Amino acid sequence: MSLFSHLKNVAPDTVFGLQATYRQDPRKDKINLAIGVYQNEEGLTPTMQAVNVAQERLLHENPCREYLPIDGYLPFLQQIGEVVLGKQLWDRLHGHMYVAQTIGGTGALAIGGQLLVQNGKKEIYIPRPTWANHKGVFSGCQMKTEEYFYYDFENKIFDFHKLYRSLETIPDKSVVLLHGVCHNPTGLDLSKEEWSKLCELFVEKSLFPFFDFAYQGFGRGLEEDREAIEIFASRNIPMFIATSYSKNFGLYGDRVGALFVLTASLEEKENVGSNIRKIIRENYSNPPMHGARIVSNILSDPSLTLMWKKELSKMRGRSSEMRQEFFRMLQEHSIQVPGHVMGLFCFLGLSEETTRVLREKEGLYLSFDGRMNVTGLNKRNIEKVVKKVVEVMK
Repeated sequence: MSLFSHLKNVAPDTVFGLQATYRQDPRKDKINLAIGVYQNEEGLTPTMQAVNVAQERLLHENPCREYLPIDGYLPFLQQIGEVVLGKQLWDRLHGHMYVAQTIGGTGALAIGGQLLVQNGKKEIYIPRPTWANHKGVFSGCQMKTEEYFYYDFENKIFDFHKLYRSLETIPDKSVVLLHGVCHNPTGLDLSKEEWSKLCELFVEKSLFPFFDFAYQGFGRGLEEDREAIEIFASRNIPMFIATSYSKNFGLYGDRVGALFVLTASLEEKENVGSNIRKIIRENYSNPPMHGARIVSNILSDPSLTLMWKKELSKMRGRSSEMRQEFFRMLQEHSIQVPGHVMGLFCFLGLSEETTRVLREKEGLYLSFDGRMNVTGLNKRNIEKVVKKVVEVMK
């Protein structure tokens, strides 16, 4: 008997499995609206010019290829603090905020999950719906995932009052996953007043916020998108923030992320850091260098930082433009559309069977739950997409 004879075939990942199927599809008119990467009008995922300039500079530096420290590239870790929290709040909090570079935002979620389990937290509350891999990541950390209300599927709206009541009922001191901005998959976020009210509930119930902050810059702007983080962090609430630089720097394949941990004291920060370094060492020893150095090079040069911000603004603008045009065309066919949506996605709430029909018959690739990447739309394909979506939604 083979050691592996008892294993059964595991279903492919819902997103990357679809991506593989899309690549194998021979149809020339196929349309990829599934995977969460930015696409331009030509349907390509471009490298940002600021990244190209930074990378060219780094090629001439001939850096040492020794291992990074276990918790990552120090200049990168210092610079991203201002991006995520803003200079004023970072200056105030960095003395008791530990930051570790991770393998993308997913790595930050996993490292945080492992630390929680080591400290006796066996479950985490995640919104319904949420990013498909949240359950997988936390289950892999041996955490049980429970759901709290986020989206009203019947009326296709975000309902803050139901969300609030849902979190009111969970046990005190629970760990709660929150999307910092551009909720995935719905794109429907809380207002500033709602975040403030939710923050008071977290204080009252001693809930532990775990922010997934993967889309900063794709909502209203870099500064505006950290609103929820600022509200919670300004109250000195212990928390995790999992960040990703895949989207806002276009470094998808470089796997650059970070885990921020706001602690109660310098001593606690040092203790948390030592435990996270142990987890990282036992998982993958230390993170890769190249992507973090690109981000650091951009953020250390004011002219490159300005170039990056302008490029990110254009990407955000295209996302908004295509979503608004798509919604406008749906409304012409009397299809109800959500309210104020931000980020790469909109949520059509289609059944898995419906998305299968669209994929197999029409070559339209959406996530199984009907999440659609609006930057997959362009002037050449949007009419076809609207026509086929209307046919299955009416």
